[in-house]
Amino acid sequence: MKQQASSSAPLPVLLVRDALDTDQEALDALRRLSDELVAPQRGGRLELLTHAENESEAALHLVAELNGLVVGALELAMTSFATGEALATVSHLFVHPSARGVGAGRALLRHAVDYAQANSVIGIDARALPGDRATKNFFESFGLVARAISVHASLE
Repeated sequence: MKQQASSSAPLPVLLVRDALDTDQEALDALRRLSDELVAPQRGGRLELLTHAENESEAALHLVAELNGLVVGALELAMTSFATGEALATVSHLFVHPSARGVGAGRALLRHAVDYAQANSVIGIDARALPGDRATKNFFESFGLVARAISVHASLE
């Protein structure tokens, strides 16, 4: 029996790499879209204000490319303690909604965890807003679980 060639579409090519200066325009566009999606969520406005106020130099800047287009980004910050120990914190992770479901977020976080382990940190933190079950479940799939609950009362 003669086998026929498959006419399926080519598989997407996913690449995670260090961010380059030439990625800045794409990263800025992703950050704007991320902010637009976070702002209306419960706790989103304060999260954006806090992030802008505490923005520091990240130890690791990664991008996810899908078929040559930057579709995701991750920033990892490192905090050193007086004990000599360090903690890694995912300060930003975002994948464009149209590129979700193909493993870009998983690949970005896998690289960040590998980097953190290679730098002998005592743990890795990330944040999910209240009610954002998809983000919470995503982080939990990597073994990140709640270690504290932050509470807030708006006085406006």
